[in-house]
Amino acid sequence: MYIYYIINLENHALTANDKIFNSYGFSKSKGIRICSHNVNRIESKYEEIKHNLMFSDNQPDVLGLGETFLTKHTTDNELQVPGYVFERKDRTSQGGGGLIVYFSETIKFLRKNNIEIGGTETMWFEIKPDYKKSFLLCFVYRPPKSLIDW
Repeated sequence: MYIYYIINLENHALTANDKIFNSYGFSKSKGIRICSHNVNRIESKYEEIKHNLMFSDNQPDVLGLGETFLTKHTTDNELQVPGYVFERKDRTSQGGGGLIVYFSETIKFLRKNNIEIGGTETMWFEIKPDYKKSFLLCFVYRPPKSLIDW
């Protein structure tokens, strides 16, 4: 079961008349659609994610996936989704964790490695929408056994 957070970057209040019940829960409103899932091992769910990104109505423009469990043994070619580009950050110590973020090819972005803190599972991006101000977006995976002051 997926738990997802939906962020719609336009000031659009959802009403009972909005049809938001597609794979990602987005209405047909304007704005950049950003979604985040904890996938708990992407390899077993990759084909479903790929299908949803390619064929669902109102796909997300940005999809962040946490707890991917990817290692250096999984090549970028194995993670490709037509119409999307991605950035990934695999956990290098112990198993588990990791992040991957898919961006629609229409989204302009810049990875901000310079503000990512070593030892934390974060990925920062500057999103550059057309006709809007740029903004920062961060995806975070906080392991359940991490220290409170993490």
